[in-house]
Amino acid sequence: MNILVCIKEVPAGDMQIRIDDSGRWIEAGSHDDYVMNRFDEYALEEAVRIKDHFAGTTVAVLSVGPERCRAVIRRALAKGADTGIHIQDPAPGCPATETVAAAIAGFCQPRAYDLILTGVISEDLMQGLTGPLLATRLKIPCAAAVIRQRIDLDSNTVLAACEQESGWTEEVRLTLPALLTIQSGINRPRYPSLSNMMRSRQQELTTLPIDTLAGIENESRVTTLSEPTASSVASFFEGTLDDKAEALLDLLIEKGVLIT
Repeated sequence: MNILVCIKEVPAGDMQIRIDDSGRWIEAGSHDDYVMNRFDEYALEEAVRIKDHFAGTTVAVLSVGPERCRAVIRRALAKGADTGIHIQDPAPGCPATETVAAAIAGFCQPRAYDLILTGVISEDLMQGLTGPLLATRLKIPCAAAVIRQRIDLDSNTVLAACEQESGWTEEVRLTLPALLTIQSGINRPRYPSLSNMMRSRQQELTTLPIDTLAGIENESRVTTLSEPTASSVASFFEGTLDDKAEALLDLLIEKGVLIT
């Protein structure tokens, strides 16, 4: 089997977020300010587990972004992927989801991938659209929010259990090639091994400029960003305990919480 895992670099949780001078995206930080999207880590782990189960399986990882996203590709290689692909997008700001899906589809179309895995959403945009849009462009079946999967090579299918609302689960059987978006909790992502870390530092990556791929189109874009406005104002009471209690009582009566 040939498996492709789509991964994304996202700002780390402790990164200071500041809007850049253009007002359309955030200021770019250093390499240390970015990490692999947590949901993509589960997709990568699932791919490596499939590789361990089916002999002869290869796992490729692909990321679209600037030069610094090569760091997350190398981390994926250290976690067990075989090859890495970097689609270079030097443009500042956040590329449209449609553009990312079109670029990945342009790369995939002349290649034979039996299974494509992505995280269910990205931690920065929280849209969950790249996987389904990619499947649509490639004209292959797609299952979203997968919490369990079982591949049957005899029938060339994958049985996917998809998370639904209120604790329900839906099972669908897809004919390969297919695309699955992986939900968190499906597995426990492994730590990179020392030998794989050493290998990943020296391994050559396949690099393609985004404008060399067919079907690129920017159907949407971020026009402006702004800081969230305050939705409420806190009140602070001063004085003795009796003064504070009386002030709180007056406020609750004024807001209609208490009726005297």
